[in-house]
Amino acid sequence: MARKRMIDPSFWIDEKVGELAFVERLIFIGLWTFADDNGVGRANPKQLKAAILPYDDTFRVSDFEKSLAKIATLKLITLYEIDGQKYYFVNNFKRHQTINKPTPSNLPLPLPEKCSSPTAPLQPKRREENLSEENRSEENAHTREKSQKHFFDTHDKIQFDNYDGLITEIDFDLLGKCYDESSWLQENITNFSWLCKYYKKIAAGEYKDFKKSGKPPKRYSGGVTRDL
Repeated sequence: MARKRMIDPSFWIDEKVGELAFVERLIFIGLWTFADDNGVGRANPKQLKAAILPYDDTFRVSDFEKSLAKIATLKLITLYEIDGQKYYFVNNFKRHQTINKPTPSNLPLPLPEKCSSPTAPLQPKRREENLSEENRSEENAHTREKSQKHFFDTHDKIQFDNYDGLITEIDFDLLGKCYDESSWLQENITNFSWLCKYYKKIAAGEYKDFKKSGKPPKRYSGGVTRDL
């Protein structure tokens, strides 16, 4: 039975989630809703595909199975088998879901001695190490989110236009510092896409003392480059 679940804002900028294709992110969210209150569900690709993507006929069951494997490879879920039945377990499920009145379930939690999957749960020491890594990842994502918000709050003339690249590698604190130190950037650049496209050059200080008499770079907007 499907259940209502919460989505933490940090989900959208999580680095592991960022490695998933758009449909795989949707599948990952769907797995939460069809898992029991322990985060366990039956890993039957045919049934899950029908439940999560009922209208996507071009997305085959075999495609869904590959998506499950990729999500498991990123350690967002654990795939395992007990007594011939395949299951999935949403890792860190109870850290992100608040369940006041859990519904009893007959689905078994993953146990190392019964699992045939190479993605079986880790031993306590490894589990603690993995938890520390995930905590660091979440902290980094939270810090990056705050830096990004601060950048736009303090640079209100920068327009957040459509940028089709990744922004996870951008240090917004450094970008803001370099932007503030370059009068040329302040006078000529107002679109976020351009800053992202030339971020490495900006971070290297190439525009700090940029002169108007020099050869200007090209403006990037909506996938089109134009001379400034």
